[in-house]
Formats: sequence, C-alpha cells, structure tokens
Amino acid sequence: MADNNQDQEKIQVDTTIPSQDSIDNHSYDQSEYWNYYAQYYSQYYQQRGDWMAIYDQNNQKYYYHNTSTKATQWDKPAEWDSTTETNPITDGNNTNITTDHAVINPKQRSVDDLVKIWLKRPARKQVEEQQKVHWRPEGAQEYNIWYDRWVGELWKGEKHGGPATTRCVLKRDAGYTKANLMDNRESRHYWCIYFARGCCHLGSECTYYHTIPLENDNRKIDLAHDVFGRERFRSHRDDMGGIGSFDKETRTLYVGGLHHRDNQESILEEEFGEWGEIEDVRYIPKLHVAFVRYRYRLTAEFAKAAMADQKFNDQEVLNVRWAHDDPNPKARVRVAQERQDKFLTASRERDLTSDGEPSVKRLRSDDIIGYYPNTDAQYIKQQAEPGPKTKEEIEQENLLSRVQENYSRLDRIFQKIQNHQVSSSDSGNSLAQTADPYRRK
Repeated sequence: MADNNQDQEKIQVDTTIPSQDSIDNHSYDQSEYWNYYAQYYSQYYQQRGDWMAIYDQNNQKYYYHNTSTKATQWDKPAEWDSTTETNPITDGNNTNITTDHAVINPKQRSVDDLVKIWLKRPARKQVEEQQKVHWRPEGAQEYNIWYDRWVGELWKGEKHGGPATTRCVLKRDAGYTKANLMDNRESRHYWCIYFARGCCHLGSECTYYHTIPLENDNRKIDLAHDVFGRERFRSHRDDMGGIGSFDKETRTLYVGGLHHRDNQESILEEEFGEWGEIEDVRYIPKLHVAFVRYRYRLTAEFAKAAMADQKFNDQEVLNVRWAHDDPNPKARVRVAQERQDKFLTASRERDLTSDGEPSVKRLRSDDIIGYYPNTDAQYIKQQAEPGPKTKEEIEQENLLSRVQENYSRLDRIFQKIQNHQVSSSDSGNSLAQTADPYRRK
C-alpha cells in the first residue's frame, strides 16, 4: 500500500511539472520556461546547483526538481549536501528575481511585513538531530539523577566557554511551525530558544514559534515569564546572566568583549537590529563595552539568547548580559516617564481614570427617555398556547394546593374555638345575674 501511494504521488507531481520528453531542446524558449516556472516561486525553498527544493502543500514535504533535465523526485539528490546553496533564483537573462524566500533587505521593509513573508513558508531545520552522548569523567563513581551529572564532575563556566557553533539567520530559518497552526486561544505558545540559538532540529514540526516577537506579542505574555516561557525571578542573578527579573522592565543589554572600531555603534546597531527595534546604542571606548536598549522586553530577551557567545565581525566573542540600572538622573527621569506613559496607555485601553477607577459614562443630553414600541402582538401565540408543564411545576402546584388547604382547615378550627369562647362567656354572665337578684343593674 505504501509503494502504491508513493507511485500515485510521483505520478501526480510528474503531471504538473514538464518532463524531459515534452521539451524540445532546439525549439525551447527560455522566457516561456521562466514564465511557467514563476508559479513555484511561492513554494521555493532553496537551490543548489541545478537542483531546486520545492515544498508540496498537499503532501506537506519537499520534492526536488532539476532545472537542466526537468526531472523531479522525492528523494534528496546525492550531490545536494556537497553543493553550495544558490540564492536567489536567476531568470533567463541572469537577473535576480525577488521571491518570498529570497534575500530581503530588512531596511526596505518593516518587521511586520517581513514576518508575514516568512510565515508563508515552513520553518527550516537548522541542524540535524543528534543523539545525546553519555560519558563519565575519570574517577567518578556516583551519578546524581537529580542534577543529571556525575559526582565530582567539573563543568566549564560561561566565562571559559568557546564561541557558539550555530547562529540563527532569520532570512533563511524563519517560518511557520505547529504553533502557528494551533488555536492560540486554547493554548499559549512561546518562542523557541533553540531557534534563537540556531540549533533547532525540528523545523516546522516544532511547537514553538520560529519568528521574532512583534509589538502585539508583548501584551500576550505576562511579566512572570520570558519570551521562551521560562519563569522569571524576583531579582537578577549575581553575574546578570540569568533569565531576568520580573520586578524591572529589563530592555537593556550589556555587550562586552569588544575591540575598538571607529564605527562600532553602527556595526552594533546592524548586528543587534536584526532581532527588533532598537532605541539606543551607546559604546564606551575606554571600557570596550556597549549598551543596547530595545523598545520591547521580549525583543531584548530574544536578542540576548541569539547573540550570546556569538562571534562579532568574525573576531571577538560577545559577552551578552543584562545591564544594571543607569545611575544617570536623566535616565531615571526617562524610565519614570516611560512607566507613566505605559500606565496611561493601559488605562485608556481598559477605559480607566487616572485613579484606577472605571470612568463614568456620560448620558446623552437629548432623548434620554425614548418611546418603547408595544410588542405584545408578537407574543400572542405564545400566551394563548402555553407549553406543557414540567414535572417540577406540577409538584409545586400540588404542594401549594395542599398548603392552602391546610391553612383553610386551620382557619376553620380557629373560628370554631373563637365562637366557643364567646358562647361560654355569655352563659357565664347569665348565671351570675341569676345568682345575685339584687345586683344593681
């Protein structure tokens, strides 16, 4: 059954793509070919040599097409991995054709437009899946299952670690994943930290986002979690290299390990600006450090994970951490003003006053009391033909009738008692008058 399905899929693909027999090499027009092939630009993934990888929406996987022989196949060509990637596609006149998956200059388009373009394609597998290597240091005999390490094992700290072996490239790796296809109202999704580091092997099968956070995403994630879904803490770590603190709006990154350059700030803005909008970049030549302040918190968290231990300008290794509060009085005034602006913006969105109370709705000065039309004619049928009574309604009516009967019975008994008392008092008075005939009337 599986072989038959594969044969049917191959036949279906072969009918949509011209074969070698249907093309006459002597009378073939290059312009007609490129006009025909333009329908595959939206499915284009990458090209290596004469082979192109094209995504099939029906089968949810890639097939490979040879631009020279016009052959198509599902299996990866043998020379695919050894051939360098060619991007973008070139037409018959050797001019670049801009597609959704071609190299796009971020300065020419806004971040929102770029993300919309990236979400039209599946996310790329950045690395191949690797099995975890189990090893034991020499002399270690006990294994701690809680900390997943051997007792006495020496771990290298972040200061002694080498440069990162992978890096995220948005124009090549970004795309849609299962998180984009799921309903966001039922489950909360975060961004993939392995994608930010450039080492996610799941690609489009990942349940986290493989894009960068936008402005609207900052309202979806609370202060207790970061952009990757990790819980934030009350205070920063001692070395300022942890997840972050929910007590402060951490948007400024400390970048250390820099070499002196004349255009250092412009290079930093170009490198760190890939992850989102930057408000300010300040470089201190004497200390060889820089401070990069982003506009949004989620963007700063994503950039910190993406740029940690990366090679800067193919030379030095970056030391990216959270920055301490700026002691400058002007900076403190700016932070206070930003907090006040955010409070006012949130108040306007929730329709609150400056005191935090809901604003009073003002009544219209004209036509406060209007005429309400008579709608009894619309319910004549419902009033004339009431529906059948339920069991509860019948039991309630029976209970009320028994209660009324008991009340009426008690009323009759009280009436008899009262009449008997009146008759007894009258007979007593007559007897008293008979016994005392000289009683003065």
